[in-house]
Order: sequence, then structure tokens, then C-alpha cells
Amino acid sequence: APGGARTAALQPGPAGDRGRRGHGHGRGRRGEEAARGVQRSLAEHGGSVWGTQERGAAVMERLAAMARRTYSGIEQTTESWLANATALRELGLSTRESLDFTEALNNAMVVSGARAERAASVQNALSKAMALGSLSGDNLNTVIQTGGRVAELLAAELGTTVSGLRQMGTQGAITGEVIRTALGVMGVTAAEELR
Repeated sequence: APGGARTAALQPGPAGDRGRRGHGHGRGRRGEEAARGVQRSLAEHGGSVWGTQERGAAVMERLAAMARRTYSGIEQTTESWLANATALRELGLSTRESLDFTEALNNAMVVSGARAERAASVQNALSKAMALGSLSGDNLNTVIQTGGRVAELLAAELGTTVSGLRQMGTQGAITGEVIRTALGVMGVTAAEELR
């Protein structure tokens, strides 16, 4: 099991810290439970993605840091990365690049002003799309309706409008590669907007 230092690294970021100060120990206990849940998820599923224990420690530290930087929940961030990691690896991305993808998505949802549930629904839709190989149907509708910057940058990548994404979706044009490329642009753009 991960040591104390790693456990500390998985504590919630600034938003969680503020919550604990304002509402007592209940939030602190929930934060600790969340950290344990993340460790379990990574122990159960992460090994197939990163390979070695040393690499796993580095991945855990990166996930915790990105959750803090993007004011996102560590559990949601970890699940988003795990859900996309295999599909991204099949697209030729390294572990570092797949982590960059996850951080770019987190940044875009923060820029969009998305609350946790809305951000999770968009991340889930994109994860399903990556697994299926393209974004269409209900998953595409979720991204268009609640994705904000995600939808805008997918449209820009394809040279269309947000409403035009539906037609692109029926043509199977919003592939995993398109999503990956758009998220690459998104990482730079959203990071700049967050400054």
C-alpha cells in the first residue's frame, strides 16, 4: 500500500481545504475516504497502464497535483484518466501524454464553469467515445449540451460550429484522434484562460 507521503499527496486540493476549514472534520473524513478510494482504483486498474510500482507513484503524484491545479476532485480526475488511458495508449500516447489529456479536459471544464456533476457527465461521454472510437449519439449530445469549451474546441478542430458537430457525429468524423488533438489545443488554450 502507498506510504504516508503518497497518501498526503492524494488529499483534496484548495477547494477541499477551504471546505474543511469552514465545516469541521466531516469534510476532512470525506477527503481521507476519497483518497483511499483513489488508491484502491489505481491499485486495481492502474498497473495495466503504467507497468511498474515506481511509475505508479509518479502517476499518483501527477494526478493529485493536477486535481489541485484545476480545482477538481481527485476521484473524478483519477477515474477520468483511468477511463481514457487504454484508448489513448492505443492512439500512441505515452502515460505522460495521457495525463496531459486528462489535465487539459479538467482545465476546459473549469473554464466552462462546470460543476462536478456536469464535468463528470462530459468526461464520461468522452471516455465512452474514446473506447468506441468516435463521438456520436447520446455521448455527443452530452458534450454539445454541457461541454462548453470542449464542444467549441471540437468544432474548431473540425472546422464547423457547435451545432454542426451533430452532422459530423452522424458521419463518424469525431474520432478518438480528433478528440485527442482538440484536447491538445484545449490544454494550451484553457491553461492560458485560467491565468
